[in-house]
Amino acid sequence: YNTLILGEEHVYSFTSSRQGGAEFRCVELQTGQLSWNYGSPLRRGMGLATRDAIFLLGEHGHLACLELSPRSPRVLSFTEKPLMGDPCYCSPAIHGSRLILKDESRVAVFDQSR
Repeated sequence: YNTLILGEEHVYSFTSSRQGGAEFRCVELQTGQLSWNYGSPLRRGMGLATRDAIFLLGEHGHLACLELSPRSPRVLSFTEKPLMGDPCYCSPAIHGSRLILKDESRVAVFDQSR
């Protein structure tokens, strides 16, 4: 369902909701050890990483931005209301300063340059 996000020595991804509720996790590639987990209100979702951050689009249309760090799940921002319609199954994309999100019926582009 969701994408794996690769950092330098870690992989980030959501768990399955069938495991009692989805979490977003960071796992060390070398050892397979869990570095941290984020009991995300997004439930499941799709994501992408930039140099410093991970953008996560939740299955119900909320957007979160976490610091790209293996030390801890630091939330930089989280939308109070959904930006997209439910369900969202498509990974976010970035083109220049634009963040592109898609749900089942539309595509939205958000300019991040400001």
